Amino acid sequence: LPLAVEVWAEVEGPGVAREVFGPVPLTLGPGEARRRVLSLWVPAQAPAGSYTVRLRAGDHDGGAWVWSVISTGEASFEKEAGAAPRGTEAPGAGDWSVSGWHAGAAASGGLGVSVWPNPVRGEATVRVTLPEPSEASVALFDVLGRRVGVLHEGLLGAGDHAFGLDTRGLPAGVYVVRVGAGGAVASRRATVLR
Repeated sequence: LPLAVEVWAEVEGPGVAREVFGPVPLTLGPGEARRRVLSLWVPAQAPAGSYTVRLRAGDHDGGAWVWSVISTGEASFEKEAGAAPRGTEAPGAGDWSVSGWHAGAAASGGLGVSVWPNPVRGEATVRVTLPEPSEASVALFDVLGRRVGVLHEGLLGAGDHAFGLDTRGLPAGVYVVRVGAGGAVASRRATVLR
């Protein structure tokens, strides 16, 4: 049977302990392995010192709760005092972030959706993967089930698609990105911070 998990990264160090990436869905078939090279963007204002980055796989609800962790990998690094070296801070970013994970990967070749970064402060990217061309709807809902935004409605080709999600006009809280395409539905929680 395939194993369906969510993957996320956390960073811990001087004055910081927070999630910096994910969760994103990952489904592995029997005997299957996946490898990713991730880059951690370190903000220049981060204090000097030792940091640990943990990549976790398990069941995550997309908010502040983690239901279970089935696997963890970690790496440590030292940040020196002063500005971040050229190329280590994401353009326009003043916060921690991770790149290098193609987050739109669909579970078992089906419909897939992810939000990055999550939690969101300002803008995020919603990645959608369709197994075949289809009429598709990508919308944002609040916790009461009201549609508060539409990112796309119309035909999408097979493969990966990225949509900008601007949360600056939304109150802080938990939202759901819902994708409907070809009779299938996929959703992902997004936590908006202020």
